Amino acid sequence: MDLLTDKIVVVTGASRGIGKSIALELAAAGGRVACMATRTANAAATVAEICEDGGEATAFGCRVEIAAEVNKVFADIESELGPIDILVNNAGISQPEMTLDMTEEN
Repeated sequence: MDLLTDKIVVVTGASRGIGKSIALELAAAGGRVACMATRTANAAATVAEICEDGGEATAFGCRVEIAAEVNKVFADIESELGPIDILVNNAGISQPEMTLDMTEEN
């Protein structure tokens, strides 16, 4: 039995690089992966690769810097897949300030 069987996993920035690698590994461990990217189409290749390897994945588009989009996509994920068990916050950029001091604009 896979470690993450029946677990809903969200990976932001899943279209390339570290995020894509994380999504692939979590799917290989049995997770049902919600692959998030700035546009749904950007995550399609990751989803296709996961599905070709026998895993389960769905693509979602969301710009994580826009709170309204984040709220909507998480509601969509829970509606389609169920409650989220694991969240990997991979997407983003670095700002020269403390995370808790950042504004949505930053």
